Amino acid sequence: MAQNLDKYRKQLFKVVRENTPNFTQGDFDSQFASQETFESFIKQIEINKKKKIKGKTWNLINFSNLGTYYRTYACDMPWAQNIGYCTGNPNIDNIVGEYSTDSSVVKNLEIYKSKDPNDINKDTYYLISTDLLKIPMLGEYTTSKLIPTNNSSVYSLSSTKSDEELKNVITFDNTGFTFQFLTFTIKATKTTQSKPVDTTKKDDTTKKDDTVVKKDKDDEIPVVRTKPLYFDTDKKDDTPTKDCSDFPFTLGCVNSKIGDLNAKLFMGDRDKDMYTKSLQKFLDNTGNFGGRNPNMEITKDLWNELMNKQIIKESVKKVLKEYINKK
Repeated sequence: MAQNLDKYRKQLFKVVRENTPNFTQGDFDSQFASQETFESFIKQIEINKKKKIKGKTWNLINFSNLGTYYRTYACDMPWAQNIGYCTGNPNIDNIVGEYSTDSSVVKNLEIYKSKDPNDINKDTYYLISTDLLKIPMLGEYTTSKLIPTNNSSVYSLSSTKSDEELKNVITFDNTGFTFQFLTFTIKATKTTQSKPVDTTKKDDTTKKDDTVVKKDKDDEIPVVRTKPLYFDTDKKDDTPTKDCSDFPFTLGCVNSKIGDLNAKLFMGDRDKDMYTKSLQKFLDNTGNFGGRNPNMEITKDLWNELMNKQIIKESVKKVLKEYINKK
């Protein structure tokens, strides 16, 4: 059974109340209702710390690693029992790589890591396989986000092109994962490590956690004496920008049409109307370049194809939603 962390939550509440007097005990307790509310709460704490407003005492919370937040304040919560930070399971980066399958239709899959289009302080994991186009109901999931659940081994999939989510369809084990959807069951075995997407900076969270927490008094927040670890581990895109008035667009081009494409692919994020390395990697991994476009240019034909691609047939969407709701 996990250690009771009430003592440390009381210390955290004291700091929160010092900085936000109207924040009640009930408000505080509600932040620990689920994984989603807790991580959102921690994200806001990190934002407040970085503001460094005079008179505020957020700096009393000296650590920034999400795993340390979990182990100090949340691992005794029932919903957190199977989360990797609390179970000691291997780092999620172990799932990144290329996979072969036992399927004659979907033969190859890949999982890679990149920055979250909606939150640069958060890593997102994507599943890619153009073979999924061969299964009509999975065609929109050729590039899809892995959505964690309360079970650290189980993930849902969310299409990058629509709001539809396939609940609990991927289960990881020591050799790979099983993808199960309706009557489709695919066993995927890891074959290679995936090449980094944009994250050339080493993520300190993959190191052994040897953090020593020193508490001088019972009413103080634990102070981490090691180097702080931050959520944002992505190397910033340093591609020189250039104004481009018309197609074809090359890396670094800035144009409103590129912003429209970014918004369609990345859930509304225009990314400053720029053709970034992240966009280039995304388009390359989803088979939009290859031999026909070795210079990785966004041509007018490619732009039209991506912008006009049907999201998902309404009839298929209805059947899929009904199935998901019955689970």
